[in-house]
Amino acid sequence: MANLQYAVEQLGCLPGGSINSVSPVYESAAHVMPGAPPQPAYLNAVLHIQTSLQPRALLRRCLNIESARGRNRKLEQRWQARTLDIDLLCCSNTQIDGSDLTLPHPRIAERLFVLLPLSEIDMDLHIPPPFDRNVRYLLEHCPDQSSIKRSAHILKVP
Repeated sequence: MANLQYAVEQLGCLPGGSINSVSPVYESAAHVMPGAPPQPAYLNAVLHIQTSLQPRALLRRCLNIESARGRNRKLEQRWQARTLDIDLLCCSNTQIDGSDLTLPHPRIAERLFVLLPLSEIDMDLHIPPPFDRNVRYLLEHCPDQSSIKRSAHILKVP
């Protein structure tokens, strides 16, 4: 929870930035590779932020925030436990398909732990192509059946 709160505080300090809204915190079962040992549950939240940064500059800031909390992407394996994971889900109607960044997030429609908190911020938010649907539609059609529950944790906006 301290790592999530740290991320909120840091994202609130971005150039030309403000936090417009923060979802409740959700607890979800960790996604693990088949045959891998179980991991502790994850805490997830979604923020709607405003910033003057362009998407790639925002991504660099997010990676720096993760690193400051002990995450080393070079040493970890896919789906391994991590201290903090900040994903850019979408930036207005921006579409990017690069080796370093894809917007909207390519797996946004497959993850209940993303869509449920996002729905609490804006159920009618339009996610650009290739989805070209609102959050409500993506949530109703999400194939993820993982265990997820709203927690009692509350993130404070600075």
